[in-house]
Amino acid sequence: MWKYLVNRIGQIIVALLIFFALTYFILDAQPGDITLQYRSPRFTEEQRLALQRRMGLDRPVGERFLRWLGNTLQGELGDSFTENKPVIEVLAERAPRTIFLFLIATLTQFF
Repeated sequence: MWKYLVNRIGQIIVALLIFFALTYFILDAQPGDITLQYRSPRFTEEQRLALQRRMGLDRPVGERFLRWLGNTLQGELGDSFTENKPVIEVLAERAPRTIFLFLIATLTQFF
C-alpha cells in the first residue's frame, strides 16, 4: 500500500513539473516583449531596459524558468499589471466568493 502511495505521489509531482514547464514555455514562446506595452513619450528606452532587467527578461530562458518555478512554489506570483498590487492579494480577495460559488454549485448538483 505504501509503495503504491509513494509511486502515485511521485507520478503527481512529475506531472505537475511537466505541466509547469509546458505552461511556462508556451507563454514564453509568445512573440513580443511585455515591456513594450509601456510605450509612452515619457517611457524611455533606458527605463524599458531597466524594467527588463528587473523582470529578469535579460536572462537565459532556462534560468528564468527555474526562478519562475521557485517563486511559484513559494507563493510569489508577481504583480498584477491591471491592479498594481501583488497577484496573491488579488487571489486572496477573490477566493472567498469563488469558493462560495463552487460550494453552492456543488450542493445544487447533488440535490
